[in-house]
Amino acid sequence: MPHLSLMRPKGNLFLRKSRLGNIFSRNKHALRPFSSDTILSEIVIVTELISKQHWKSLKNHIQNASPITLLQQLLDSNTDPDLTLRYFKWSEKEFNVSHSLELGCKLLHSLAYAKRYPKMRSFLHGFVKNEKSISVSSIFHAISISGDSFCANSIIADMLVLAYVENMKAHLGFEAFKRAGDYGFKLSVISCNPLLSALVKDNLIGDVEYVYKEMIRKRIEVNVITFNIVINGFCKIGKLNKAADVIQDMKACGLLPNVITYNTLIAGNCKKGGIGKMYKADAILKEMIASEVRPNEITFNILIDGFYKDENLLAAMKVFEEMQTRGLKPNVVTYNSLINGLCSEGRLDEAIDLLDKMLGLGLKPNIVTYNALINGFCKKGKMKEAIDLFDDILKNGIAPTVITYNTLIDAYCKDDRMEDAFALRESMVDRGVLPNVATYNCLIAGLCREGKNSVVRKLIKEMLDKGLKVDVATYNILVDALCKEGESRKATRLLEEMVKRGLRPNHVTFNTLMDGYCKEGNLRAALNVRTHMEKEGRRMNVVSYNVLIKGLCQKGKLEDANGLLNEMLEKGLIPNRATYEIVKEEMVEKGFVPDIEGHLCSRDCWEKILPSVLKPDSPTLVKSVVVAALQLSYAMDIQKKRVQLLLFIAGVILLSITAEKCRQLVGEEASSQSGQFTFLNCFDMGSGSVACAVKEGVKLYFYNIRAAHVERARNLAIEKAIEDAVSQGMSAKDAAKQAQTEGRKAAKLATRQAKRIIGPIVASGWDFFEAIYYGGTIAEGFLRGTGTLFGAYGGGFLGEQRLGRVGYLVGSHLGSWVGGRIGLMVYDVVNGVHYLLQFVQTQESGIHEAPDYEKSEVSEDSYTYENSDAHESPPDESSESQESFSFW
Repeated sequence: MPHLSLMRPKGNLFLRKSRLGNIFSRNKHALRPFSSDTILSEIVIVTELISKQHWKSLKNHIQNASPITLLQQLLDSNTDPDLTLRYFKWSEKEFNVSHSLELGCKLLHSLAYAKRYPKMRSFLHGFVKNEKSISVSSIFHAISISGDSFCANSIIADMLVLAYVENMKAHLGFEAFKRAGDYGFKLSVISCNPLLSALVKDNLIGDVEYVYKEMIRKRIEVNVITFNIVINGFCKIGKLNKAADVIQDMKACGLLPNVITYNTLIAGNCKKGGIGKMYKADAILKEMIASEVRPNEITFNILIDGFYKDENLLAAMKVFEEMQTRGLKPNVVTYNSLINGLCSEGRLDEAIDLLDKMLGLGLKPNIVTYNALINGFCKKGKMKEAIDLFDDILKNGIAPTVITYNTLIDAYCKDDRMEDAFALRESMVDRGVLPNVATYNCLIAGLCREGKNSVVRKLIKEMLDKGLKVDVATYNILVDALCKEGESRKATRLLEEMVKRGLRPNHVTFNTLMDGYCKEGNLRAALNVRTHMEKEGRRMNVVSYNVLIKGLCQKGKLEDANGLLNEMLEKGLIPNRATYEIVKEEMVEKGFVPDIEGHLCSRDCWEKILPSVLKPDSPTLVKSVVVAALQLSYAMDIQKKRVQLLLFIAGVILLSITAEKCRQLVGEEASSQSGQFTFLNCFDMGSGSVACAVKEGVKLYFYNIRAAHVERARNLAIEKAIEDAVSQGMSAKDAAKQAQTEGRKAAKLATRQAKRIIGPIVASGWDFFEAIYYGGTIAEGFLRGTGTLFGAYGGGFLGEQRLGRVGYLVGSHLGSWVGGRIGLMVYDVVNGVHYLLQFVQTQESGIHEAPDYEKSEVSEDSYTYENSDAHESPPDESSESQESFSFW
């Protein structure tokens, strides 16, 4: 294989015939003294020896010459590049020399001019495979100075990218792609497609997107394979929208998606999971058929596997039936997915029937089929049937895998049959199947359940002696065992040991440890584990919150538990079935109603909650019906809120019109008085300004009281936290951090409690006295103050739900104003109703007491009497009216 070095050749690069003679005559390693007239004949002799592969004669002929110099002469004399390449390889091997990078690139250029493309690919493949010290930038520099042909340079760069990919060096291939762009070389789809495929395989999807966009920008010819690779990359990481964009690019280029394109999209949606995604996958199948692209067995296998993993076996069976309807024959992969799904749901009889049908069609079950069935029987506790299947595997000449043995060993351990588990482990070794870490983890878990810690230590030592390394699952089993024994402190030391071994604890590790401390009643230690967990970059998940919420509830700290519940919802985590059970049993049944602070559950939320809320064995149809019901319920709830808002606005408008009519009926004197004061009166530089200043001063005073209350709550929480931290031996730095966190939580809780009470009360009391000050009655002050109280509280509550602190301020002030005005309108309406009742009573008494002759006079002069009454009321009647309204 060619081996190039960065060292430049000692001789010069000679490009003219006149200088070739100088090399042979002046170089101390020359073949023999000769003139420039004989140089061509010497080159002919050398090339003839190379072509006939008379290597021994060639070595004797050039024994006094430099192999590197001779290579220069061959390249400069335009010798057949095949012969030059042959000499290049022979001289490296024979003389153990490393030709310079520039000479190698000159050789590549000569091969490119002669269109010896297979030899170029072979040369570059060997160079990339063996060379580790030369950088990509150095190679491209050498290519650029070794020849000035754009076409040849581009071909070499293209083949170099391909060579890197073929040698599993995708990162260097990507760098070569970028360097080629920097030098202006044009690459082809021949190298770019393999590069894209390698980057997808290495999960470097960001680099895939870069290469794809550069290909489009530089107008490198793309094909359907290019688009399929990029779509596969985006689907692999769940970016289905970007995959859809690539399909649009594909169509814009005049290319149509093929069966591989659609299969990739369907697989991406199936992998993404979720109710909506599987329906999307089914929709893609329909689009595929509408586009006259015929689905194949792989298409249906992907859909069947997707529906099975989505726990929708009914849909999987329907796809299976459609597959047969279209004349496609199910294969072993198809049946394996269905059998696995049936076994996962515990429908073992149907799984066996499907196996029989599979055998009837002449399909032979493989080890995947048997592993699925064995796992299904083990989960049901039917060990006899599982062992019978294992015997069938051996009889049919199928080799059991480590998964087969691990499934049975785990089942034995869970069934407290440790002797059988160890016996199977020995049988496994006798058959040449080596136990892995999972095998030992199953045995360790079984021994931990029996409390045989000494045997566990021996097993771990045996595991290490055999070259196996303990993994995170091993430590999780040990941590769980110690926590169940009430030894959470020892479990914490295991966590530290785990980190020292270079293993990163996962959520199971931290959640198990927190649960252990919570069960021991040591909440402070559990919260410290949470802090450690977040320092390690692990965010709290639903299980973490469930553990802490339950622990706080069991210690009677229901407010703190409620705070954690709200924190979980604020982070967008979806409560599962366990969360709702904890809230029900530990909060609601104890008489505490959690304050969820307005967190609503959308359609996506219900879709995520559903699998956890329903029981695992719930039929698929039931789940679908419940999803539809929940979605309808949510939609109806939104509609109900809109209707309520419209009714409220219409009610306020109607009340306002009625109040205005009542004010006209009773007159300004008897109407509400305090409503005349507006915000503009605060700037009259008189009594209005004084009133506003006093009002805001009172509010500020109460807010200062609230601030003092919050600060006191914060300080008490900090003092308590520091005491607890010091008692547990925490460092001063960690204790201070923990104390500050607890102080912030306490202040937040105290603020929330205080602001909801003080603000509305202050606003209500002020509006009451304002009504009295402006000549209103006690009834007016009472109704206005009541409206302000409810308006400020309700507006602040709703505003805080939507916009937080700013929403609370805006909502409380707006609610205070609206509530006060509604109170005044109610007062005016009551006044009007009272006035009408008095008027009716007065008229009735007049009718009963008046003589017949007076009735006729009243009838004749009614118009005059009414008009005079409108302008001049009797003194006694006016005073009686004023007395009645002052009562209100």
